[in-house]
Amino acid sequence: FRYCELGAMRSIIVPSGHFALLAGAGFLTWQAPLLLMQKLLGPTAVAVFALARTIFTMSRQMVVALSLSISQEITHLVGQKRWEQLYRLYDLSERLVFLCIPVVSVGTLLSSPFLLTLWLHNRGLYQPGLFILMGITSAAMGIKEHKYQFQSASNQHRELSKATLALYGLMTVVSIFSTRLFG
Repeated sequence: FRYCELGAMRSIIVPSGHFALLAGAGFLTWQAPLLLMQKLLGPTAVAVFALARTIFTMSRQMVVALSLSISQEITHLVGQKRWEQLYRLYDLSERLVFLCIPVVSVGTLLSSPFLLTLWLHNRGLYQPGLFILMGITSAAMGIKEHKYQFQSASNQHRELSKATLALYGLMTVVSIFSTRLFG
C-alpha cells in the first residue's frame, strides 16, 4: 500500500462501481420479486412466477442475441466518432427488435401451456393473467435490454447504473404495496 496512488486506484474502482450498481439493480429485478412473493404470497406463487419468468427469459434471449451481436460495431463507431453510421445502426437494429419482440412475446405466450405440459406434465400451472403480464413485461425488457446495449457498448453506463438502481429500488417498494393489494 506504500506505493499505491489513491487517485489511480480511485480511477479504476469508481467505473467498476457503476457495474456493481447494475448488478444490484439486477438483484432487485430478479431476486427481490421472488423474496417478496415468498413473504406475501407463499411458495406456490413463487414457483409459478419463476417458471413463467424462465420461459419468457429463455425466449427473449433470441432477441438479446441480436443486440449483443452488434456491440463491437457500436464500440467501433463511437470510438471513431462516426455518428451518422451509429445512428443508422441504432435505427435499423431498433426496427428489427421492434419487429421481433411482439412475435417472440406472443409466440411464447401461446406456446406456454404446451411448454408446461412438455416440461412438467402439468398444464394446470398455466395462469393466463400471469402469463399475459409476463409477456408484456418481457416485451418491455427486450426493448430496454436493446437500448441498454448501446449505452454499455459506448461506455455511457454511469448515469444508467445510478438511475437503474434507484428505479428498481422504487419498483420493489411499490411492489410491496401492489402485491398486498392485487396478489
